[in-house]
Amino acid sequence: MFRKEFSEVISNTGMVPAKDLRPLLVDKSINEVSELELLKLGFFDDIKFAKVTAQKYGVTYMDLSRARIKERTIRLIKKSNAIKYRVVPVQKTSKSVSLAIYDPTVMENKTELQTLFQHPVEFILTSISAWKGIFENVTESLSEILTTIKEVKTTVNVEQDGVQ
Repeated sequence: MFRKEFSEVISNTGMVPAKDLRPLLVDKSINEVSELELLKLGFFDDIKFAKVTAQKYGVTYMDLSRARIKERTIRLIKKSNAIKYRVVPVQKTSKSVSLAIYDPTVMENKTELQTLFQHPVEFILTSISAWKGIFENVTESLSEILTTIKEVKTTVNVEQDGVQ
């Protein structure tokens, strides 16, 4: 689902006209990162957007498009939480966890994220395409996969001694 707060960030930059943003806001699936659809807009300058957003919100921008993230670092988060919070861990030290974001409004969830990671968290704003590249390496855990399986029960009429 496209985060309402992020739509306001985009509107404030003026980089995506409202007519192009409206169809993206219609998608209500909570299991998707609808903001990635911005990358399909031919006029959308992903890098410029990230730099303007970083400057406007006073966040450190870093190009993470070629970053090599350790698998054990990416495994610090469940895919469902990466989707929910729009964060992906990119570095873990004994003192903190650095989280890649493309939406500065997720920093409002700092306390929740510190509880989730059991460490202080730092935010690094990157481009949506770089975030997407890292996010694609986040795999669903077994527990997440099991929650998507639905039990299907069939009703069977069994005849016993000619009685149904």
